[in-house]
Amino acid sequence: MFIQKRIAFIAIILVALCVGLFAGDGKALEKQSAKIVKKVERAATGTAEAYSYIYDAIGKEKETKELQKLTQDLKIKDKVDLDKLEKSMETIVKYGTLLETIDLAKEVISEEGKGKLGMSIVSMTVATNLYNEATDESKELLPKAEKALKGLSGFSAMKEAGPIKEAIGNCKWVGEKSPAQMKQLATAMTKVTDYSKANGIPLPTKDEIEKKAAEL
Repeated sequence: MFIQKRIAFIAIILVALCVGLFAGDGKALEKQSAKIVKKVERAATGTAEAYSYIYDAIGKEKETKELQKLTQDLKIKDKVDLDKLEKSMETIVKYGTLLETIDLAKEVISEEGKGKLGMSIVSMTVATNLYNEATDESKELLPKAEKALKGLSGFSAMKEAGPIKEAIGNCKWVGEKSPAQMKQLATAMTKVTDYSKANGIPLPTKDEIEKKAAEL
């Protein structure tokens, strides 16, 4: 009887050790998905900044100030609040929609304003790259997280299910929210780039884009 109890005890210890060895996948997936969401936040920051430059270039003071404030709020380096980020992105879409109605060729834009448009292209380029990266990464991570969730059993399910579900939720959120932002950003980029080419505004260099990417 003693031997049987000892064997059972050892078996329990081995199971616990195995759970310990293979646990952590959920947290790792959750952490990876959080980095993807953070990348979307950086993309939104770059978009808000770009739009503020455009509105500044055409003399829209109220819109410029609101977008500048939004940019600064998004740059705060803390854990991403999805609800807050979603509201910020809705505000960005609102200003992007208004931009679609503006014909830059009909605006009076000073030389300083043209410089602002050049800066907007830098920010929009970085934001576009970040959105593309986040979208691709979320598409790659989602099936891995879903597979990990299906493979859970026993003790590991109790520990890993929550973080894995969080990772799945983050990936799906990126897939749902990014496309509209990317589409509108592409429209603004085309508008400003076309104006810049027609008016001799230099397009951004690789160094300028890399420097801006490091700032966001």
